[in-house]
Amino acid sequence: MARFLLFCSGFFSLFRCHLTTEVECDVVRQYGVAQNPSTDSTAAIRAAILDCRKRALEKGPNTRAIVLFPDTNPCDSTGCPLQEDVCGEESIVYVTGSINVTSNMTLRIAPRATLMGIAKATLYHYPLVVQYAAYGD
Repeated sequence: MARFLLFCSGFFSLFRCHLTTEVECDVVRQYGVAQNPSTDSTAAIRAAILDCRKRALEKGPNTRAIVLFPDTNPCDSTGCPLQEDVCGEESIVYVTGSINVTSNMTLRIAPRATLMGIAKATLYHYPLVVQYAAYGD
């Protein structure tokens, strides 16, 4: 789903506005990410983020990628509406290792959803990252 938004920034009378669009990607319905604390979803979440960013870049340079982590189970073919009493009171847990969120991207984590780091981590889940001179100064 694409939406058009007008973003303006500036101070007093000096405004700069640009039209931007959004591409929404649902990690469960579109990418099959597991919604339970016993399943490692690192590979699927990373693939969903990369694909969503790619889809946003195809739309244009000002397109924002929105990666959705819903708090409802897809109960039927149409899915559940986002209401508290439809699919139960339990929170949904997404288990992952490190993920890379780029600029012009938003992770939208629903109120009853949790993005949790994996307990039995390896270098695959949390790879060593070289510290650049500009970081941590």
